[in-house]
Amino acid sequence: MGEELHELRRCGIQISLITAEPLHRVLSLAQDAGVSTDKSLIGDQVSGMSDEELSEQIKTTELFAQMSPLDKARVIAAFRENGSRRVGFFGQGADDANALREADVGIVASSARALSRDCAEVVLSGQGLGVLVEAIQEGRTAFGNILKYIKITASSNLGNAVSVVLASMLLPFPPMRAVLLLAQNLLYDLTQFLLPWDRVDTNFRHTRGRGRPTRLSASCWSLVP
Repeated sequence: MGEELHELRRCGIQISLITAEPLHRVLSLAQDAGVSTDKSLIGDQVSGMSDEELSEQIKTTELFAQMSPLDKARVIAAFRENGSRRVGFFGQGADDANALREADVGIVASSARALSRDCAEVVLSGQGLGVLVEAIQEGRTAFGNILKYIKITASSNLGNAVSVVLASMLLPFPPMRAVLLLAQNLLYDLTQFLLPWDRVDTNFRHTRGRGRPTRLSASCWSLVP
């Protein structure tokens, strides 16, 4: 589990631990998972905070203990509103249902309770987070190849259009017949069939890209080996 969390951090994912367990029981687990224990919040503290105070506190907090289902949902909502984050929540207990619905992406294991599976957008086929790391990296690979195609196509079509228009204005005869333009586009498109299998730079796979930063929160139960 620790190696998988390390890979998630390499992908630019910020990890937080949100649990219903008492704080003293999860300190060791949080340290093993690489979650900072320098500052923590418990459910009673969260319940007594306004939304503005909670949004301020979560900027420097990664460990949340003794959380009720509603407290978990409030923390997830605060993460979403604070800094325009994309928030994923990984849990499997029935008490995680509210947080799963509140998150941008609710993630559960296939062994999770039926209620949690119904509230989640993603159901993992295995117990570990390795499949999630692979999904993120493959998604970024596909995104990188799509960007390549858009850039290549835009530059090629723009060059063709400008060349034909200028040549038509300057030359007394058509510079290229329509059938030749169609043949050129066909040959060009054939070369793009290999792009989906093209490799993407490792740094690109491990960066957040140009989208909004992402945070993955998890229930203690989902992090227990």
